Parts: sequence; C-alpha cells; structure tokens
Amino acid sequence: MVDFLNKVSKGHLRAEHFWRVAVPSQVGDRFGEVDFASLTSTASVASQRFPELTGNAMMSYIAPYLHDILSYVLRMCGLELTATCLTEALKRGKGNVPLGFAFSVMDVIDGPVRVKQMTVVDYAQVGDCRMHG
Repeated sequence: MVDFLNKVSKGHLRAEHFWRVAVPSQVGDRFGEVDFASLTSTASVASQRFPELTGNAMMSYIAPYLHDILSYVLRMCGLELTATCLTEALKRGKGNVPLGFAFSVMDVIDGPVRVKQMTVVDYAQVGDCRMHG
C-alpha cells in the first residue's frame, strides 16, 4: 500500500511511469481516450499553483486533487494516515499533499471500521430471530 501511495504522490522511483503510462492507459480502457493535454485551463491553473508540474499535463490536472485521491484510496482500504503524517504533508504542501512526498509504513494506520452492506446484517438478524423465535 505504501508503494502505491508513493506512486500516486510521485514519491516513488516508478511514479513517472505510473502517471505517464499506467494511469492514462487505464483511464482510456475504462472511459475511452482522453486527451489530458487538452485540459489546458485546469492544467494552467494547477501549473501556477504547482510550478514543478509544467510540461506534465496529467499531473497538472491531478495535483490539486492529490489529497482527495489519497484519502479516497486509503478509506476504501480501511486505512488512514497518522495525524502526524497528515499534518506534516499538508504543512509542506500548503494545504495539499505535496508532489514527491514519500510515505513510510509508519504513516499508515487502520482506519475506522465501515460496514458497507447492512442488508447482510439485517438478514442475519432476521434468521437469528426465527431460530430463537
């Protein structure tokens, strides 16, 4: 999981490949071809906020949403960042996780437990009531 987070945040050696090859390929497979370079208005705004992104349209488009992306991935896996890591990342990134931020195993902890399908619990309770009823 930490390797994946680091690829997303560009804190991994293979991050460039991840963003230039893997992500566009998967987005294309799922939604059809997308010309990320044509997203110039959003990319130019992101490039002003993140000057290190100039020339990389995909990262220019994604960078403002990096914290949201990382939070979503962690939440879906039942994990979260430690308060210390989150505070440090947001401080360095001026309100967003900075590109190139490298996560460690110590930065990820178990998140709150989430029951996604309550119908299974309800069905089990009905069955239990029938047995004891």
